[in-house]
Amino acid sequence: MVLKGARRLDSLPTKQCKPIAIDILNKLIGVLRCGIFNSYLDTLMQAALTTAFWGFFRSDELSPDKFSSRLHVTKADVYYDINCIIIHLKSSKTNIQRRGVNIRLYKNGSINCAVHALNCFTLLLNSNNHDSPFFLLSNAQAFTRRAFIFNLRHLLLQLYLSQQRSNVEYLF
Repeated sequence: MVLKGARRLDSLPTKQCKPIAIDILNKLIGVLRCGIFNSYLDTLMQAALTTAFWGFFRSDELSPDKFSSRLHVTKADVYYDINCIIIHLKSSKTNIQRRGVNIRLYKNGSINCAVHALNCFTLLLNSNNHDSPFFLLSNAQAFTRRAFIFNLRHLLLQLYLSQQRSNVEYLF
């Protein structure tokens, strides 16, 4: 056990990812609403980003690389109420007992409202299989963490480029 601890201390430092702040989230949603991918993927990304932000989800809780209906969020785990959406999280890295917990997302009336984004996404969702992943791509494949990160990087790059263009236009 001591050797494992020593190896961990000796290893390369892990890359620390910074969280997405509310101002960045609002800008990302703005870019998605203008249309960056296609209407389905834009809506899916809005739903995933706002749900992850307001529900304090880890990326692998909503979009795992290997989906299991016993462990991950399915269509049957999402409940709609008048003022909120309830997502039943079956297990989590931070939930030691792994008993599951209900996460409530409330309407907030802003550009980054998770309830609005999830309602819009649900209208586009074609799956009737309640054991399928809640976040599905348009080809009915699971929206994996890898796909989420790839699209998020593309979005952040577009956001950076649009800010650079506006800075250049300001100079001239």
